[in-house]
Amino acid sequence: PARRDTEALFAWVTVLYTGRADAALRFWGHGEPDDRLAVFVRWGADCREQGMVRAYFGMLAALASGAQASVCAHEFMSGGGAGGHRQTVNQAPLCSWQALFGALDFYAGHLRPGEPDPLAAPPPEIPDAEVALLRAFLRLCRSVIQHSVVARTAIYDSTELGAMTTMFALLACVVPVALKAALLDTVAAFGALDNDVLANSGAQADSVRRVVDEMARRIWAQLEQSQMLPTAGDGARALAVGRGSSGARGGIAYELEEVEAAAETYPETRAFVRLVAALIHVPADAVGVTAEAASAASASASVPADLGSAYRVPGVGPYVSFVLDSVLLKAEQRAYRVPDE
Repeated sequence: PARRDTEALFAWVTVLYTGRADAALRFWGHGEPDDRLAVFVRWGADCREQGMVRAYFGMLAALASGAQASVCAHEFMSGGGAGGHRQTVNQAPLCSWQALFGALDFYAGHLRPGEPDPLAAPPPEIPDAEVALLRAFLRLCRSVIQHSVVARTAIYDSTELGAMTTMFALLACVVPVALKAALLDTVAAFGALDNDVLANSGAQADSVRRVVDEMARRIWAQLEQSQMLPTAGDGARALAVGRGSSGARGGIAYELEEVEAAAETYPETRAFVRLVAALIHVPADAVGVTAEAASAASASASVPADLGSAYRVPGVGPYVSFVLDSVLLKAEQRAYRVPDE
């Protein structure tokens, strides 16, 4: 069998630095651009074998942990891996934000759902190796934006990247639930209000909170527009009477009942629950689960006051109801291949 020494080295570095905030600054050339560790990271950007690239992205995600390291990682990715080679004249370097969101946009365009046609050929599928690569890339993106609001804002607001539009477009396609879970977790990371980020912001904490609140409101609007969870028309009525599986193919209710329940594993649903939780910001001093705390979700600064008001009672009610009625209350009735789920 072929040796995978470089891939194993990347994995080893990942284990060493996972969860160690700003412990990897030397890898980013912090204060010493020619440090051998920084040269090692730049060299890795030229890897092309899929397993090696996947492990490399996993390593970068670990090295990006921390307020300073995440900014360094963002600059590295914005610069195309500090000079990484392009695959062709017209393509962005493989190790760049343009390559990540370009790949997601490519698949969203090719897999975009159309009108049902029983005579049409089955839709194309993303190869398993490519799914694993995209998930590793998304993990790197999450690591950067979780620790740096500056990087988060730059990526979110970039019209060139079109990050949020692209991710929601791919979520509407028939792709593996593991990839959808990675997409949902990445969307959640954009709108999450992390206490560590606030603590590292010092005097700017209030400003950071306002920025993230506004980002979460915009994500709510995109989530509502996507109708990933039906909140309008027949789909919403079916969900309300407990017939979630009759929703549109590809929606979260359909995939919970027809795809995940059949496989006895629930990565997409768990990620959707994390997304809803991340987008409802509550005051840091809110403790306990009370009726008042539950109702505060509607008054949260991160939730648009008019969410869905054009066709239903505004607010996050349908999302909370789905989590309670379709996920939590039915949890003990489902089979689990992975007991921890």
